[in-house]
Amino acid sequence: MSSSKFETKPKPSGKQIRKALIDLDMSVMELATAMQVSPYYIREIYAERRVARDMRKRIARHLKAEYQKRNYSLPRWASIKEKVA
Repeated sequence: MSSSKFETKPKPSGKQIRKALIDLDMSVMELATAMQVSPYYIREIYAERRVARDMRKRIARHLKAEYQKRNYSLPRWASIKEKVA
């Protein structure tokens, strides 16, 4: 049986993470430091070589907070409510 939990693509996508880093003028190193992981791991996630759903959620929360701190308008993926399991 396949689980519907894993049928949808993880959010934010790698492309959305890269765009957010550009919008926020952040480097991969800064994001990795904030997430307490290696820059290589962040690159693996946004290159779509790792699913890492929990880490993507943490990244999404961090990037959303950065958008709000700088008074930037939120991207569409950041305004979607998380599903509660």
